[in-house]
Amino acid sequence: MGGTCNKLDCTVATTGKCLESHASLNECPHFVVEAPDSAPPDSELSPETPTVTSPAPTESRQAEGLFKVGRKFHPGSELGLDDAAEIMRSRYSHLIGVVGQTDAGKTAFLSALYLMSSQGLLRPKYSFAGSLTLQGFEDRVRRVRRWEKTGLPKEFIAHTQLPNPRSPSFMHLSLKEGEGRRRRIELLMTDLPGEWTTELINRLETASRFKFLGRADAVVYVLDGPLLANRDSQHQEAHKAKLMLERLRKTPLVNINAPLVLLISKCDELGMNSPTALSEIVE
Repeated sequence: MGGTCNKLDCTVATTGKCLESHASLNECPHFVVEAPDSAPPDSELSPETPTVTSPAPTESRQAEGLFKVGRKFHPGSELGLDDAAEIMRSRYSHLIGVVGQTDAGKTAFLSALYLMSSQGLLRPKYSFAGSLTLQGFEDRVRRVRRWEKTGLPKEFIAHTQLPNPRSPSFMHLSLKEGEGRRRRIELLMTDLPGEWTTELINRLETASRFKFLGRADAVVYVLDGPLLANRDSQHQEAHKAKLMLERLRKTPLVNINAPLVLLISKCDELGMNSPTALSEIVE
C-alpha cells in the first residue's frame, strides 16, 4: 500500500511502521493512500513491507511544517510523563535516567550540558537544535548568569522540587549530529530530587516510582566526588552506591542491557582525579 504521511517527523517512509503504533496504516488519520495508478509494479514490492513515499516538498507543505513546529511549546519548566510519551510517539527519542542523592550534582550536570550545547562548546560533534524545556533550563542556570566575579556562590543551582512529588519530570534537549550523518537526536533526561534515590536506598517499597526507568536507554548515576574521596565518608558513600545499583538490578527497574554511566561530580575539588573508592563501585 503506497501513500504519504502528513504528520511532521513521521518515519513511515523509511521504516514502513506507523510512529503512533497504529496496527494498520489505514487506521492512522495522518496517512493518505495514493491513487492505484501511482503504485509501482508488483514485482518491485516486498510482500512483507508496505511501500510509502515521502510527501513532495512543496511550499505549502513546508509552510505547514514550519507552522506545526512553531506551535510546539509546552507549559511549565519541565515535561511530565504524558508530555514525554507524546514526544516519543511523534519521533524517536532517547530517555536518560539521571539518579543520585541530594546535592550530588544531577541538576548541575543537566545545566552544564545545556549551556555547553547552546554555546557551541560541543562542536563539531554536536550542535544545539532546540529544547521544549528552554524556560526550565534558563530557570536552573539563572544563578550562574548572575554570578559576580568577586567570588563563587555556595550553590549555583537550586534544589530540584517537583510540581507533582509522585511523578518524574523530564528536561528535553535536541542535538544535531555533525561530521557526516547530521542526525537530529532527541534527549529526554530526568531531573529528580535526590530524596528519591535516598528513599530507594533505604526503603525498597519506594521502587514503584522508578517504573519509568524500564524504558530508559541509559542510566547516569551521579556520585558526589568529594564525599567519595573523603576518608570519613567514602565507605558509607560507596556502600550506598552499591546498594542503589543492586536495587536497580534486582527489582528489576532497568533493562540489564541498558548502558550505565557513573558520573563523578565536583572533580574540580579533587584535582580532576577519580576517588579510589570508585573502583569497588565499578566492580
